[in-house]
Amino acid sequence: MKRIFISCFFLTSCVSTFSQTNDTDIFSEKNSLQYAAYLEQQGDYLIAAREYERLTYTYSIDSLRTPALRNYYKTKDWQLSLNKAGQLFPDRKLMPLAASIFLQKTYIQLEEYGNMLNGKILCKSVLDLAHGIQIQGYSSINKNDLNGWLSFQSFTEGDSLQWIEMTPVIHLLKNHKEKSPVKALLLSAIIPGSGKIYTGEWKDGLASLVMVGLSGYQSYRGFKKQGVKSAYGYIYAGLTLGFYSGNLYGSWHSAKRQNRLFNQELRKVTKDALLRIF
Repeated sequence: MKRIFISCFFLTSCVSTFSQTNDTDIFSEKNSLQYAAYLEQQGDYLIAAREYERLTYTYSIDSLRTPALRNYYKTKDWQLSLNKAGQLFPDRKLMPLAASIFLQKTYIQLEEYGNMLNGKILCKSVLDLAHGIQIQGYSSINKNDLNGWLSFQSFTEGDSLQWIEMTPVIHLLKNHKEKSPVKALLLSAIIPGSGKIYTGEWKDGLASLVMVGLSGYQSYRGFKKQGVKSAYGYIYAGLTLGFYSGNLYGSWHSAKRQNRLFNQELRKVTKDALLRIF
């Protein structure tokens, strides 16, 4: 039994030594790189990123920091990607351009446009674009200041293809008008449903007009036939008041809802345009 154990141990040691001398060690630098590339190809981005990161520190291969960051970005965990960018590249001044692109794209995904100015930028025009987004663009969205956004058009004038990518943003802005909740409420106060029609919600506006009109007409018929003692008239008068109040409330919130939906669409279009630039 002892001989068998010693023989197996010796055979295993020989095989291991032979494997390492023939560069077939699965943990070698070459095979680990191939494994990381394979993981990325298969879409296992998180494991691939960790493997690249391990190789970076194990073999002191600084060039693998960028593939590591690239795979962290591909996981679509934007906060993780941002944190890893800080760990892999403590000094942003030494960050390669390829890695900087993924950092900027991460800021875009997180809608942290102001931080885009802190890293390396592709070129001067993109720096101007980031500055325009920060000052005249994104802050204007949060304040519902569409005039501020429209002034952003001056940043898009030029022959650069990077400016052309912003065309959908400008087109969206030119074809949009801010909806006033006060105006919607006043319109519906005069003609029920007209406030919702003003905000673009035609079906709800017409429904409000019909409901208020029909209930009001039924109330009028009841009072006309039986006078002020008509229970029928009072019932429909109450319904009319309820429909009318709901019409006012709905018109106010319809304007706010349409503005909110537009802001969401504007954010998405802006983000998509910036991602195409990078």
